Amino acid sequence: PQGLTEFQREGLQVLAQATMRRLRSRRHSLAARRESEERESYLRSLADSIPAIAWSADAEGNFEYFNQRMVDFTGKPNEKNGESFHPDDWKKASALWQNALKTGETYEVEHRLCRHDGEYRWMISRAMPVRDSSGQIVRWFGTAVDIHDIYAASEARDLLAKELSHRIKNIFAVVSGLISLSARKKPEHLPFAEELIGTIHALGRAHDYVRPSGHARRNSLHGLLTDLFDPYGTGEGARVRLEGDDTAISARAATPLALVFHELATNAAKYGALSTPEGVVNLTIEDRGDTLRLLWVERGGRQSKKVPKEGFGSRLVDLSVKGQLGGNWERRFEDDGLVCELTVSKAAVAPLK
Repeated sequence: PQGLTEFQREGLQVLAQATMRRLRSRRHSLAARRESEERESYLRSLADSIPAIAWSADAEGNFEYFNQRMVDFTGKPNEKNGESFHPDDWKKASALWQNALKTGETYEVEHRLCRHDGEYRWMISRAMPVRDSSGQIVRWFGTAVDIHDIYAASEARDLLAKELSHRIKNIFAVVSGLISLSARKKPEHLPFAEELIGTIHALGRAHDYVRPSGHARRNSLHGLLTDLFDPYGTGEGARVRLEGDDTAISARAATPLALVFHELATNAAKYGALSTPEGVVNLTIEDRGDTLRLLWVERGGRQSKKVPKEGFGSRLVDLSVKGQLGGNWERRFEDDGLVCELTVSKAAVAPLK
């Protein structure tokens, strides 16, 4: 009847303020949760819309989420233990995944995955870690892309290239056989025939460097070039004289290097210094630290062309030097012969460590 005391009124005000704060906090929390759920829904919709398989895993590598593409592809809604992997690929893929979890390095592997119709398709899988502010891995996000058609096309191309290479080698063998048969009928030509057969065999060895095969290439630049230039004489009778620095080379660099100097030597034999008995080629290699300078100088050949004609061979050299060897090249047609200067990156040539 006497009303609230001053202390009671203050207590009610404090209680009301606390209640309003809790209501506002609750409202903000609900709004934040709805916003988070909406964002997660958007991200899942985005992940489900892409044509690749997408997934996530926790810091320990436990798979938490696969997008709809994974379900559609495998026909398995709970594929988390690698059941769809090809048995021959699972061990390698699993080992790389465990290594990525230990080291935090990017995970990447090519493997076969079983589609819902039972066909195994080649995939390329890649995953990267997500780190917090302290650098600790908190999650992994990954994708898997179907590369089966590309893989099949690459295999078909390699098979065709190997078949063509095999036929070329057969031509060398047939020509050598015909020369040998002819020499038996005319023994007086036997020394010349044996020399010619030796040259053809040397061409076959040089061809091994530019054909797509498992041929064991030499691992030094001098060794590779010596094999390539065998058809043009060896020792004191060498028409292509090699001098200067040597360096180790990788298998990936052997093919473009062989293509470049096979092209230069072939052109020299057709139009340049090697097309005449007295012509010679000097190839000097200079190690300049990060690069290699290779100077090809022809002397004693036919009259040089003043304006070079760009053809397939020139484009092949340009593609090999600039695209695969990380360098540049320049050629000059001087009065006494062709001079070709090539600069290549040692990083592109050197074996992987």
